[in-house]
Amino acid sequence: MSKFLDEAGESLVIGRNQRQSLGVIKRTADVSGLALEIGECQKRVQIAHSGKVHVALFIKKVKAEAFSPIVQPLLEGGIHIGGPGETWQSVRISVPEVDPQLGLETQIEALSEVFDAARCLYDFFLKHEAALLSIPTFK
Repeated sequence: MSKFLDEAGESLVIGRNQRQSLGVIKRTADVSGLALEIGECQKRVQIAHSGKVHVALFIKKVKAEAFSPIVQPLLEGGIHIGGPGETWQSVRISVPEVDPQLGLETQIEALSEVFDAARCLYDFFLKHEAALLSIPTFK
């Protein structure tokens, strides 16, 4: 596990939510949540592992019809738009399934892919932050 933390850098730690899905969060005093919280937009941006087969970067409080035209031209290397949601839209990267009931040792490669996907989505957000946060919001 420390291998992944070392590779992720100082800003990332591993958390687990009440549903036992793994996630990556920005280092804070309280690491009990499951979210990537980024500065002032912390209530609108989240990276989460589905607990199954993808890692998603969520942009909250936006409609799919406003999200897709802005995000589609930005997509790169295995990142695709997730299914439309009512208030949360996402881009996703497919990853192998991780079973929290199995030992860590048997899932090293799958976990590595999950963390790589989270890092990729984090970098995607940083690269396209202005465009992603310019998508019109609603209350």
